[in-house]
Amino acid sequence: YCSVSPEHSLTRLGGDGAKIGPGGSGIASWGVGRRGQLGNGERDDLPDPKRLLQFGYDIRIVQVAAGGGLVRLAHSLFLTSAGRVLSCGNGGYGQLGHGYSGPAQLPDYVKPKYISAFNGMHITCVSAGEIHSAAVNSDGDLMTFGDGFLGMLGHADKQPQVSPKQVEKGGLEDECVMSVSCGCRHTLAVTEEGEVWSMGLGHFGVLGRSFT
Repeated sequence: YCSVSPEHSLTRLGGDGAKIGPGGSGIASWGVGRRGQLGNGERDDLPDPKRLLQFGYDIRIVQVAAGGGLVRLAHSLFLTSAGRVLSCGNGGYGQLGHGYSGPAQLPDYVKPKYISAFNGMHITCVSAGEIHSAAVNSDGDLMTFGDGFLGMLGHADKQPQVSPKQVEKGGLEDECVMSVSCGCRHTLAVTEEGEVWSMGLGHFGVLGRSFT
């Protein structure tokens, strides 16, 4: 029901609109807001949780993901019960998934915006890293976007992706992915067979496999 980055926090609100829990459609955010990651249309910091009113009538958020790290950047992802995804915050590395808004422009978004690349899909899981993001759809496909300079997008290169792109390398394209989790510089995906796949920077053994 909640997710945190080093600078901001997100949580779902329950049916009474005040407490954390199921049954409600509300979201509260607080912390640093300078890149728009709080999703309230402003860039002010908030010391206390404040309910977001940006999603519209009858929109139920079922998962939140707060991304960020030590480089003073942060973003947020919101998954609706209809399988759509919204994002806000810093977009400078493509981690919001909105593509270019103009010639080589990747602006911040201070209000949640639907990721149009997911239109026609039903997304079941989202995760936000420091400068990259990932999502899984109902077909078990893993899609990643953002900065890939250390391989954390899983596309067998180090290129950025400003819009979601399906991971089709290393054999993962033949697997049914159930969930994904993004770290600062790496990504883990779990398949329906219970296998864990890892990609990205392997310092400190975070990928869970020996160096070869």
